[in-house]
Amino acid sequence: MAAADPAPALVALDNAIAQIDLLISRLTASSTSSADVPVAAQPKAAVAGSNGEKKTSGKAKPAKPAAVPASGGENVDNFDKCDIRVARVQAVEVHPVAEKLYVCKVEVAPGEVRQVVAGLRKFVPQAELQGRLVCAVCNLKPAKLAGQPSEAMMLAGSHPAAEAEGGEIVKLIDPPQDAAVGDRVCIQGRPASAAPVKQLSSKVWEKVAGLLRVQGGAATFDGQALVTGAGGGITVQGLVDGSEIH
Repeated sequence: MAAADPAPALVALDNAIAQIDLLISRLTASSTSSADVPVAAQPKAAVAGSNGEKKTSGKAKPAKPAAVPASGGENVDNFDKCDIRVARVQAVEVHPVAEKLYVCKVEVAPGEVRQVVAGLRKFVPQAELQGRLVCAVCNLKPAKLAGQPSEAMMLAGSHPAAEAEGGEIVKLIDPPQDAAVGDRVCIQGRPASAAPVKQLSSKVWEKVAGLLRVQGGAATFDGQALVTGAGGGITVQGLVDGSEIH
């Protein structure tokens, strides 16, 4: 009996090996091409956010903090230019020639006494003014009133009243009784200005004074209460809401 021819079996084996080699070469080529893709070009894995939406992974950029305004607006900036202090009236004399004026010696800081000419003679008795704590604007340009130098201005509130002498009611504004001479007056919730201007222009003061009003027995600026640096409120007795302060 003749032996079987091995040639067909060998051919089939060679073909199988060739197919395996081809498959291996294709897998190797695919792996190499994936590795060559730059990292930046590969898509980031998507993860679900808390609201169910998808978002890309990776570190999120921190949000920039909101810008803090450098100032409180023009009105507050103007107020901060004023040097308004708690002061004490040490002496009161009637003006030698002007019947409406007092000539006062006012301590505006410990050891610093200035002369102040005040048009209060018709409204505030001399004895009531003597020794009283007041609020004084200390950086207005010095002026001469009826021949007498005046180096500051005491603040008072007023409103028209036909029945009152002079046609108006005038009341000094009152610092807290425990305030110290030299304490700065500021807007509630804001510190006193660290650097008021050396000399306040009349135009800036007019803008500030136009926003000073009496509300609920308190002195206010643009609707905000005025206080001393220590936190005590500035008050005005006996005037209706909306009365001007000047």
